[in-house]
Amino acid sequence: PLSAVTAGAFAHLELGPVDRSFDWVVSRLGDPKPMLRGGRVGGRFRIRIPSKTRTGVYLVRVRAGRQRAVWPLAVAGLPPRRARGRARPLVVLPARTWQGLNRLDDDADGFEDRLPFARAVRVDRPFADGGLPPRFDREVSPLLRWLDRERLPYDLTTDLALARRAGPALGNAPGVAFAGSELWVPEQLMERLRDYVADGGRVAMFGADSFRRTIELAGESARNPSRPRRANAFGEQTELLRTSPAPLTVFEDGLGFFEGMSSFVGEFTVFEASRKLPSSGRRITAAGRDAGQPAFLALGLGGGIVLRAGTPQWARELEESALSLELPQVTKRIWRMLSAGRSS
Repeated sequence: PLSAVTAGAFAHLELGPVDRSFDWVVSRLGDPKPMLRGGRVGGRFRIRIPSKTRTGVYLVRVRAGRQRAVWPLAVAGLPPRRARGRARPLVVLPARTWQGLNRLDDDADGFEDRLPFARAVRVDRPFADGGLPPRFDREVSPLLRWLDRERLPYDLTTDLALARRAGPALGNAPGVAFAGSELWVPEQLMERLRDYVADGGRVAMFGADSFRRTIELAGESARNPSRPRRANAFGEQTELLRTSPAPLTVFEDGLGFFEGMSSFVGEFTVFEASRKLPSSGRRITAAGRDAGQPAFLALGLGGGIVLRAGTPQWARELEESALSLELPQVTKRIWRMLSAGRSS
């Protein structure tokens, strides 16, 4: 499933070819210790998620002879013990982008069916070569594993579930974090996000080039992808730039994200520069390579706040191997802002 499974419920999966026996293991992302394991013959099967499972992404790994496959399984369960009772931002996984970029031949015509080249792709298909979804390792996994290391509480859903109004409701979240690039989004969900922000909601985007293309959802099919719009769902025009390695230079910091730090933060080669702000937008915090066209940007819109991390490489700086001091601290302050609830 590409929606969050509730702890205590069954996750329904399918593996083929059906005449092969296989072993399976379920473990938490970033933790090799198995939570569940078993074996059976291929086909449809189900696994019960223990009722005390913590919220997060788990990996279902299967093995049949020399064949291997892995699948990310989102679980809506319990928060970390010491974080219970605290406000939990809603983390949204970019399942539609995963399937849109999935290099899989749906109709066996010999050509990959992926967006924007295909008019439609199915969202219930396996990922190519039995691997993890596109961009998962670069954009999503580092952020989720960092949240676990810091024991920061969050609720979890996917953009597919959010569009279908299944699982945690947008209106109940103190803040929303999109953990990866949202390349194709139904128009109705964009409208709901704009309303959420106008009513005081807080949204953080950790991918890039998001909310500029629409898609239609019909059953298990995503169809009719639009061309990129000049402005994203919140009215800002941006452009992706590739450069030699460079830090974010802090220009203004009305929210205190960079307080007590150097004026130069991180090192990146891809920036999402702001070309034009929405007419009603109020620039609160900005950093990047050019003060007039910042990448990292927090805007006041209506009663709420929209924040762009400004680079799809933000999550990689949260890896333990990155040895970054500033980026984890800034991300923790962003999390504090998302947890604070709607602005009055």
